Amino acid sequence: MQTAAILYPLALLLLLPLASGVLFYRLRCRARGRPEGWLRRLGWAAAAIGGGTLLTAGVLAVFIIRPDRCRAEPRGSLDEADSFAVFSFGLGAPVNGRPTAGESNRALARWLVEHNPARKPAVVQEPVYLALEELAAERPGLLDGNWVVRLPDPPGVYVDTMGAAYQAQAVLRLRGLHRPALVSHDLQLRRMAWSFEAVGVGEFVVPRVPPTPFDRDSVQHAGTRSDTAWLVRELFFARPVTLRPQATIVVVAAVAFLSGAALRLL
Repeated sequence: MQTAAILYPLALLLLLPLASGVLFYRLRCRARGRPEGWLRRLGWAAAAIGGGTLLTAGVLAVFIIRPDRCRAEPRGSLDEADSFAVFSFGLGAPVNGRPTAGESNRALARWLVEHNPARKPAVVQEPVYLALEELAAERPGLLDGNWVVRLPDPPGVYVDTMGAAYQAQAVLRLRGLHRPALVSHDLQLRRMAWSFEAVGVGEFVVPRVPPTPFDRDSVQHAGTRSDTAWLVRELFFARPVTLRPQATIVVVAAVAFLSGAALRLL
């Protein structure tokens, strides 16, 4: 079921224009006869694929590119968690040459502080730590006790969700922690949970995270600045490529094969 949910949007994106285009082409041939000459056939085929592409865009916009496909179902209670793992989202524009947390990570940091009064260990990515430092400037002593663990953040290296899951899994294991509460942007949280399962962390809590703001000034990729850009990137690229890379190659190869077969219909 998980594999189908991960690959279905990409497969639909690639297959529906081809399938509907072939259907439109065949229907036109049946109604008007097969066109004479390769140029006319190619023109008919291009028009048919164009119609299929418009149909696909409508189907995707109405049924697929929706926030509910990215939000995770709550799982367990925060009382059951022995720690927190908080993944960042985007990165704020630099000030005086230094990076800043950005609005998304400030919201995640505030959520963590409010929902972790016991100061259970929290494994966080660097932008979330920057936001916690900002809060600590207003609340002296907030970071006392070493309850926050910063994940490695090599300069110039983008650590994606799967990479961060591997990092967090190693830290949790070294500290003897077994049931983290997973926290991230609400539209990233489902992939975060799937990534933890992929790296061998099967016991975790998924809290109900409210809608997280997007930082329009984020210096990371466009998906961190806009909900529409994020949904497109998440559903059609990030999920299949990072969670099911081999199956994604098979899907793309199958579509390429079918496209070649469709050319024989001209």
